[in-house]
Amino acid sequence: MMPRLILALLACLMAFSSPAQAGCSEGKVLFEQARKARDTQTRIDLLRQSLIECRTFAATYELGAVLAKAGQSGEAEKAFRDAGVMAQNERELAMAKSGLGQVFLEQDRKAEAISCLRESQNLFPNPNTQDLLKKVEQEQARRVVKAEEIVRAFSVEPIVAGTAASAAIAGSSIPVGGQVQPPISIAPSMNFQQINFEFDSADLTEKGQVQADELGRALTNKALAGKHFLIIGHTDEQGPTDYNQRLSEQRAATVSQYLRSKFELGADRLWTEGRGESEPLYPGHAEEDYALNRRVEVRLERP
Repeated sequence: MMPRLILALLACLMAFSSPAQAGCSEGKVLFEQARKARDTQTRIDLLRQSLIECRTFAATYELGAVLAKAGQSGEAEKAFRDAGVMAQNERELAMAKSGLGQVFLEQDRKAEAISCLRESQNLFPNPNTQDLLKKVEQEQARRVVKAEEIVRAFSVEPIVAGTAASAAIAGSSIPVGGQVQPPISIAPSMNFQQINFEFDSADLTEKGQVQADELGRALTNKALAGKHFLIIGHTDEQGPTDYNQRLSEQRAATVSQYLRSKFELGADRLWTEGRGESEPLYPGHAEEDYALNRRVEVRLERP
């Protein structure tokens, strides 16, 4: 699944962007040679030579894709991160995020993978990314996400695209693409379908308490000390809209109160909101869609 989706995204990139900017003719030649090469190592070598001549989003993203296919996940992760910083629009950042998410899947870092894939889908919807994301989220919803996984997901260094950082990577005073775009940054968030409530109620189930306990242990970890979080309740579309809105608010408040009481988290670190049925992850009307849409979202708030 991973190579197929990355290659599909790469085909999309080739259709919309040029791999080189003015003054990068040698880099462009090497880039085209890399695209035509059949041997994986040859492609990697040519892409790296191309990037020495001229660093572009297209070449950096393709390097990540080839490295991922070759099983070099650590190097692929770095390439996709660099591509994300160099991204000049939401589509490019979505591609980099999707590639990074798929690398995390290969590394069995599912919580981080879901966050990246969800961010990618929110930035620039792609049916292939959506299908992969749904499959992974269904698997994740059947197990308890441990505190250490939550800490890692919220500790991932954010990718801020379209900033001076992209110029530094490109070795130029002007970010790749010629025109500086407004910075694109996304607040990390996680969805917890495992934080369950009693039917038609804001009372946590036993299973919901187990997952809430893991969340509490994560939020008291020293790596997240001092950070602030928004807890958002979401329902499915079944039932009256006004009722679902109130229920989502009550459920978010229940989780906040549970965490503050059991883990002595300061009230100033947690805020709550209810979004009712207004932000479904999946638009379908089957129970599998409803089950994923009923969730508690925890979002890291930037200072």
